[in-house]
Amino acid sequence: SEEARRTTAHRRRRHHDARLREVEAALQRMDDGTYGICEETDEPIPFARLHAEPTTRYTVEALELLEQEHAREQAQGHAPDETDAY
Repeated sequence: SEEARRTTAHRRRRHHDARLREVEAALQRMDDGTYGICEETDEPIPFARLHAEPTTRYTVEALELLEQEHAREQAQGHAPDETDAY
């Protein structure tokens, strides 16, 4: 239906907009000299991870800890917002 098509198009647009913001943020980190440094631990992000996900802000270990924390908060009733993005 037309409504389903519009809904799908809207979701794609939101996904592409979010991805563009991630790329722009990665470019800014390059300009700042902080690209490739984990925002949580200040440790270098391994090249293989950056190669697989160039816009990543975290090491795998830091991301796993953040996801666990996020899951705990959700279980306790914390409503996520846009600042909860990884």
